[in-house]
Amino acid sequence: MRVAFTEKAQAQFDAVLAYWDIRNQSTAYSDKLADRLENALRMILSNPYIDIKSEFGDTRSILMENYRLYYKIDGNVIHILSFWDTRQNPDSLLHTLQ
Repeated sequence: MRVAFTEKAQAQFDAVLAYWDIRNQSTAYSDKLADRLENALRMILSNPYIDIKSEFGDTRSILMENYRLYYKIDGNVIHILSFWDTRQNPDSLLHTLQ
C-alpha cells in the first residue's frame, strides 16, 4: 500500500506547520508534528482498518493530540483527505472532506 495526500490535506498540513513556525519563532514544534504524522502514517500502513470509521461514510480517522487525520482506503492507496485541527469549528469539517 501507499499513501497519497490530497492537495487540500497537504495544504492544511503545510498551513499548520507555517502557523507554528511563525508563532513559536522556531521549527521545534513543527518538527514534532511532522514526526507524529509519520508515526500515524506508519500505523495506518501497517493496519489500515485499525482506526475508527468516521461519521463521513467510509472515511476513517486517527487522532494525533489536537489533530485528526482523515483518510479513505481505495485498493492499494490510502488517500489522506484532511489534516484537521480539532479545535476548529466542526461544522466546516464536512466542507473539507468533500
